[in-house]
Amino acid sequence: MGTLLPIVVGMILINRLSPTIVFLSFGLFYLITGYYYRLPVPVQPLKAVGAIAIANPALITEPVIGAAGVIFGAMLLLFSVTGFVDKLAKLFTQPVVRGIQLALGLVFLRMIRKAKIKI
Repeated sequence: MGTLLPIVVGMILINRLSPTIVFLSFGLFYLITGYYYRLPVPVQPLKAVGAIAIANPALITEPVIGAAGVIFGAMLLLFSVTGFVDKLAKLFTQPVVRGIQLALGLVFLRMIRKAKIKI
């Protein structure tokens, strides 16, 4: 949640996304993922899309964001089915992942602050 909320709030405010649709989608997919794997899975692959969408709201529209979600979902499914995700997981240690998450959260908060949007 440390990096998810700044991204989501930034995209809702800057890209004029529907908060209801965004949070409902996140909630449903988290429930489906948790049910399927029997544990919560904190995977948030759209952080890069969030950064690009916040930086370029005129170019990155709702259909583009939706298409990116479908493409990332298909890629993650393919990586999971082929076992490639396990090979990727061995390359990145927990401290590296946590450092990236913290840095992204701070960058997104700074971007929202620079855009002078009140939360």
